[in-house]
Amino acid sequence: PVRRKAVSVSEIEGHFPISFTNLSATCAICLTTIEETDPCRKTKCNHEFHADCIMKWWTKERGCLLNCPICREFQSVTVKKVTSEVRQTQQREQRRKPLTRLLKKLRAVLPKLRKQVRSSTCGDRARPGPSQAASQMPSAEAAQ
Repeated sequence: PVRRKAVSVSEIEGHFPISFTNLSATCAICLTTIEETDPCRKTKCNHEFHADCIMKWWTKERGCLLNCPICREFQSVTVKKVTSEVRQTQQREQRRKPLTRLLKKLRAVLPKLRKQVRSSTCGDRARPGPSQAASQMPSAEAAQ
């Protein structure tokens, strides 16, 4: 019988590094679309999930097997591979943190900016007040 060792979160993160998808895949855990800018993790069976979703799935109970939530394939983790990949992943994440924060801020601000641009260019301007309306009328109408 093969004895399985409990795998730590850092070992899982090292073996399944964060990546970004080019596909519009759906996360089978939270059932939302994985956007190009969303950090995700890919299993050995090539299923993609949001990085946070799959980590919560795998770490919710201590000592559980790492199975793919879609096909239930066992995801083996070799400790030797993990040690070198953990360092690389941590370095990549440190470099991406400022960029990720910037992208989040931009995603929050862009809809507001679009709305402002549309309202200023699409004729949604406020109606002119009485003095403005009188100044825009021909002089004979304004005198009345």
